[in-house]
Amino acid sequence: MKSILQIAQTWRSKGYKFAIDDFGAGFISLPFIARLVPEYVKLDRMTILDAVSSLKFRKFLNYMILALRNYSKKGIIAEGIETEKELRVVKKMGVHLIQGDLLGKPEIVYTPTNR
Repeated sequence: MKSILQIAQTWRSKGYKFAIDDFGAGFISLPFIARLVPEYVKLDRMTILDAVSSLKFRKFLNYMILALRNYSKKGIIAEGIETEKELRVVKKMGVHLIQGDLLGKPEIVYTPTNR
């Protein structure tokens, strides 16, 4: 883990930014995340859907977002927002960085030159 963190620090010194993708999905090594200190944490679409359908889970996620907001350097990103209801829920939880088809289809903005 130490070598991965050293590589991350080298990339960061060159201007790269880090996001923890799919937070709330699959296995997450919390000690690794705590050492990386990402610029962004991205909430997985399934996590958002659970928050929309369950008030109990939404309350739990709200507490997690409060902690993550103080931890990440730049903010929390909600992924996969497809409906107005999902947008309302994440905004109410204080998440204002949004990705998803509701706002527009993904686009390629950079393509490396093939050699």
